[in-house]
Amino acid sequence: MNQNSYSGTAATSTTNSNNSTAKKFLKHLSQIKQAPQLSRELAQSSQLWLRCWQDYRTLDWDGLRMLVESLARAPGSWTVEPPPIEVIEGAFKAYLANQDSNSRSNETLLTQGKTTLAAVQRLLDFEWFPPKEAIQECLT
Repeated sequence: MNQNSYSGTAATSTTNSNNSTAKKFLKHLSQIKQAPQLSRELAQSSQLWLRCWQDYRTLDWDGLRMLVESLARAPGSWTVEPPPIEVIEGAFKAYLANQDSNSRSNETLLTQGKTTLAAVQRLLDFEWFPPKEAIQECLT
């Protein structure tokens, strides 16, 4: 899938359409199995990727899960601009809290924990403009 499949549509659409575009994009990312292909897709659709993070509050549970999982699966050598740290912090809080009590099995919690650790590792691989220590503090 190339950049033209997604770029531009989210910026000019209504909120529902933005959410639909984001959900389709995140579902597409979740289906990519090879790290180099995921890296290329994120680079080609970097504006939509950032918009998904900025609009994380509008995503349903599956969308939020796919967003965090895509970050966790991203290769360490990618060159995509990181979302603002405040947005990442809010998205992770929502991700870790956004499960109903009936579905919080030990396996679900373990999966969330592993995904979170992998995603935090990817975040530490970014080149940040604030000092890295400030980023580490925000992620702990």
